[in-house]
Amino acid sequence: NRGLCAMAQAESLKFKLLEGLAVRRACYGVVRFVMESGARGCEVRVGGKLRSQGPKNMKFRDGYMIQSGHPCKSTRTSPPRRS
Repeated sequence: NRGLCAMAQAESLKFKLLEGLAVRRACYGVVRFVMESGARGCEVRVGGKLRSQGPKNMKFRDGYMIQSGHPCKSTRTSPPRRS
């Protein structure tokens, strides 16, 4: 399922940003698509120089995300992807 594949979504986000789409709009579009595909939770992180010279990090989350402990290790299905 393409909606639940981290690598496919990272590539999709990369092409949206290269086309010149605004960062927030592109990230929220990816998060919405993943959640509509049946995910329980999703987080998209973007960092670097975003439209200006100053560095910035942004996180976009939706749904149920376990952040720490043993359940975090056992429920995550795919590692983070950098592109």
